[in-house]
This record gives sequence, C-alpha cells and structure tokens, in this order.
Amino acid sequence: MEPTNIMVITFQNPSSEIPFTKVSLVSDLESSNIVKNATTYILRSPLVEGVKQHTNYKITITLYKNSSKKELLATHEQLVNSSYTEN
Repeated sequence: MEPTNIMVITFQNPSSEIPFTKVSLVSDLESSNIVKNATTYILRSPLVEGVKQHTNYKITITLYKNSSKKELLATHEQLVNSSYTEN
C-alpha cells in the first residue's frame, strides 16, 4: 500500500441499519482508530450497542488509489462474531 491510498472501513452497526464508516489516508492510519504494526492493520470498531451473542457482523474494507476514489485497488469483507452479549 502507498501512503496516499485511501482506505474506507465500514462496520455493520448492530443497533441500526446505518453502518459506521471511517475514511482515512493509509499514511494517517496509525494516529486514528486503527493501529498499524508493520504490514498488519488492526481494526477497532467504534463503541456499539445491541451486540447479540453468536451473531455475525460484517466489516468491509475498500482500498482506493487516491482520494478521488475512482480507481479501486482492493475490497475485503469479513464477518466477526462475539460470544459476549452487551449488558
């Protein structure tokens, strides 16, 4: 990835149909909600409400060449699941 690439991360919102979306330059990821470790990125969702036990929630990562978002470089979707419920 290049520092000028744009990463769009969308987290499914358990309590709403409106997802949480974060848009960032790859070069800015270290100072945001995302922690950079070599070529590994650890995504941290915003605080959420309504998490249900053993329910899959989708995270989508879209990588663009630059801020125009005209050239798509990659897309990755992953489901995450929690064994804990919100109290």
